[in-house]
Amino acid sequence: MAQHFLLSAGARSLSAAKIMRMSDTGVENVFLRLRWPETDGKPVCPDCGCTICYACRRPEGQLRWRCKACRHDFSITSGTLFAWHKLPLRTYDARGNVYATTTPAELMARGIPLATNPADAARSHPFWARQAVDVFCRLPKAGDNRIGRRHDTDGLLVGPFGDGPPFSLLIVNTDGTLAERSGNGLTIFARSLADHGLVRPGARFSLWVHHDKDDVASPTVTEAEMVVEADGSPAFWLDLGVPLFGPDTVGAHGPGVRPAGGGASRVARLAGLDPSWSRSVFVRIGNPHCVTFVPDATALPEMEAMCLPTLHASLAGIAFSPVRGGNGDPCPDGVNLQWAAPVSGRHFVARVFERGEGPTASSGTSAAAIACAAWHLGLARAGRVAVEMPGGVAPLNLAAENGALVSVRLFGTASAV
Repeated sequence: MAQHFLLSAGARSLSAAKIMRMSDTGVENVFLRLRWPETDGKPVCPDCGCTICYACRRPEGQLRWRCKACRHDFSITSGTLFAWHKLPLRTYDARGNVYATTTPAELMARGIPLATNPADAARSHPFWARQAVDVFCRLPKAGDNRIGRRHDTDGLLVGPFGDGPPFSLLIVNTDGTLAERSGNGLTIFARSLADHGLVRPGARFSLWVHHDKDDVASPTVTEAEMVVEADGSPAFWLDLGVPLFGPDTVGAHGPGVRPAGGGASRVARLAGLDPSWSRSVFVRIGNPHCVTFVPDATALPEMEAMCLPTLHASLAGIAFSPVRGGNGDPCPDGVNLQWAAPVSGRHFVARVFERGEGPTASSGTSAAAIACAAWHLGLARAGRVAVEMPGGVAPLNLAAENGALVSVRLFGTASAV
């Protein structure tokens, strides 16, 4: 990605006083030479590198160009970190999951030291992520003392980095860690892109989530498709790829993990909390999950109970990594927890306790993990499956070939709040 011209050595020598004394044309000429020093300020198409570009200034006065070769329209910030610097901070809800969305440029404008490259930003997140959460994820109202819930949102989405697909982003949990994937978070990010005209109905595009985890490649790639619902609102299908099953796929090597037959495991720390929580399936679908199946909905943990200190502490010990106060058993890096009760082979009721967040009204990747785990145990068939959570119902589509799942797709919508 090209360095933003305002971050160059030449730009740092400019003072506000010098700029204020210049005419509009003078300022444009200086910025052009800073942006394209190799051509002495002559615009170069950021898409194809062509140097034959025609000025097509907007009616409002903004200077833009059109490339003769590829017909791409661009501005002086296109192809840089600040390409979408005017996108406002917005908060969206998807099935009860609430994320704030913002741009890399906005973080930098607030004095948050974010690297311009998404991979570098992910690696350096300990230096900026907690500050970003404190700035963009509002504290709850006085009197909201739910255990583990110190913010009004479930996280922060930072992106896009650059000015076109694939769209790179970071998913920041409210504890300052990075997530490899979030189904509801990606639905929200896709809706934000649509709201700002960056994707259109029928478009297929890639979402690249950069993270710092060692046990899975970064970025985690999700293919998305935008569709339009009957009321004209945008909706999205997310292809979450091929699920992987078993303790090894999530690093579950703790002493309390034992085979339970039929592809399931018994997790001692879960079974010790409730004897009906003895049949679990480990699933990796971009991020790690432990899905525990119970006989019926009465055995599911209630949201209110998971917020109470005693149960919350026990579940956090299982779900969170040791760095965040967990026990590292069964998974050293933590694991997302789900409980599911079958209503039918196409319908499951569920609860979620997320790694890095705690009890959550809904989770898209958790819903996908539940559907895949149910298929793995023979409780669900390929095709449409619905997972019902307190925040809403997640429709999914499982595709199988030759006795193996080859893809799982998640459908979702999001609305601004």
